[in-house]
Amino acid sequence: MVVHVALHLSKLFREKRGLSIFIIFVVLIIVFYSINKLFLTPRSVADIALVATQDGIIALFVTLLLIAGEFDLSVGEVFVFSGMIFGYTIPLLGPYLAFVVALLCSGLIGFTNGIIVTRLRAPSFIATLGMAFFLEGLIFVVTGGFEVTVNLSKIPFWYTLSGDLPDGLNVWVIWFALFSILTYFILEHTRFGNHVFATGGSQNSAYAVGVNTRRVKLVLFVATSVISGLVGIMSLLYYTAISPVEGQDLPLIVLAIAVIGGSSLFGGVGSIEGTVVSALTIGAIYVGLVLAGVPSYYYYSFVGALLIAIAVANEKLLKRKIQI
Repeated sequence: MVVHVALHLSKLFREKRGLSIFIIFVVLIIVFYSINKLFLTPRSVADIALVATQDGIIALFVTLLLIAGEFDLSVGEVFVFSGMIFGYTIPLLGPYLAFVVALLCSGLIGFTNGIIVTRLRAPSFIATLGMAFFLEGLIFVVTGGFEVTVNLSKIPFWYTLSGDLPDGLNVWVIWFALFSILTYFILEHTRFGNHVFATGGSQNSAYAVGVNTRRVKLVLFVATSVISGLVGIMSLLYYTAISPVEGQDLPLIVLAIAVIGGSSLFGGVGSIEGTVVSALTIGAIYVGLVLAGVPSYYYYSFVGALLIAIAVANEKLLKRKIQI
């Protein structure tokens, strides 16, 4: 029986890169719980979910973009920029129209990124990094470096986007679940999902069989920016303020989540379920370190070490699969 289970897990490791992070997630749960029994209390679980869901929602769409062979380093600035637009335009346009305008601006940024990459053939690293710097400068010019704040009493729909649920949970958990289901269905059960894999696997071959690779990438750039903008608004409504520097680490964190979850920087490989578990793992690391009494600045060291370990493990598993 044990041998059968071991062989089955070995097969899964070879066929599904994201499975390794699931094993690590389970191990971390056991380790952190053994250190502090408060780790699995409802309050701690809610804290894990809060950390995981904000970054995780964006990471879901970054995963799709990575599978298509591209990535977006401007998501952090779009996150802040959308919140800023929303906060500043509420007195002028009202909350509903301000919400639409903020998301439209986010989509326009993604569309611009997509055009630069697909039409002007600039590498997405350069195009989105340049966009991030441009937005960062614009944000500081407009805000003067000060936070943007909102009054929730003037925003009727704030609870739908950032309200509290029982046991300390937040409605972000529901949004994370919905977007996870949506992106999984798109990737695994639609023609567009097949086109995403084909575009990242071999763009020339995909184009030769009729896949509009430019459109696939353009749609993903727009979707990623819109979702980043939406999460920025959700964060603003939860904390009632958003700082101009709040999104600076976000691009690397969501990229790390996607890669730790099994996505490849070279395209054609990745899974939504891997990204979901990866996001929960990142949240578990943060809360677990806090409960273990470890200074919070070690969080990035643990994430970096985990990223390197997963990258090395996935590379070895990929070589083994090719040999088999």
